[in-house]
Amino acid sequence: MPASDARLDQSIVAEQRAWRSPESLDYYRRHRQGPNDLYRSERFFLPEVAARVASMLDVGCAAGGFSAVVKTFNPTIRYVGVDVVPEFVDLARRDHPDAEFAVGDGVHFETPPGSFELVHASGVLHLNLRFRDLLRAMWAQTRRYLLCDLRLSPGQGGVGRMESPFGERDGVSLPYVVLNVEEALDLFRQLDPQPDSVRVKGYRHPPSDATTLVNSELIMAFFLAEKGSGAAKAEWDVDVDLDVR
Repeated sequence: MPASDARLDQSIVAEQRAWRSPESLDYYRRHRQGPNDLYRSERFFLPEVAARVASMLDVGCAAGGFSAVVKTFNPTIRYVGVDVVPEFVDLARRDHPDAEFAVGDGVHFETPPGSFELVHASGVLHLNLRFRDLLRAMWAQTRRYLLCDLRLSPGQGGVGRMESPFGERDGVSLPYVVLNVEEALDLFRQLDPQPDSVRVKGYRHPPSDATTLVNSELIMAFFLAEKGSGAAKAEWDVDVDLDVR
């Protein structure tokens, strides 16, 4: 399994405590259960990649509904979900017994490097100040593909806040990280080993009312990096201004 329930970075646990709210648990128990629940950006790469791999690690799996989404594209895929919220993992194990789940912080894994053909994270990295560490850890876990999203800006990036994302009565918040486009591309250039290819698709979209940002000019972007020998110069296909609104 990806991580033992006790091996958690407590700084991540504290930063991500908003996900433990009753409103968050209720939302993810009822949503993100089928392919119709995919965001437009998630449709860029996930269906085609999930269909060609035998195993997938989903970092930030919440209540596990994404396991059902993925299995509509590949019924035989081995789906393993990891989340920092124990209550989410309990729900996932109960509601989706055909998949595997563990509590984990996304940085520390007990599985050896290269344990999965696909490592995926959606809606996770831009809400975590340790996004660089998460990205490197996920890259180590995959032997083929890494699929994840980031929030980008053509101008200045910065760290804002997302306040009470699910309308919580008790005040909770999360960091909201926005990267300049070139800064985000550099994250993937610095991966070790270097990717053989990186595909990026994104579109401009206004931030939610729950966010306070340095720059509200926002791009929702998904990155698909493919791992190979690392010897060849990476092929890049970047389109972060798609007209899909």
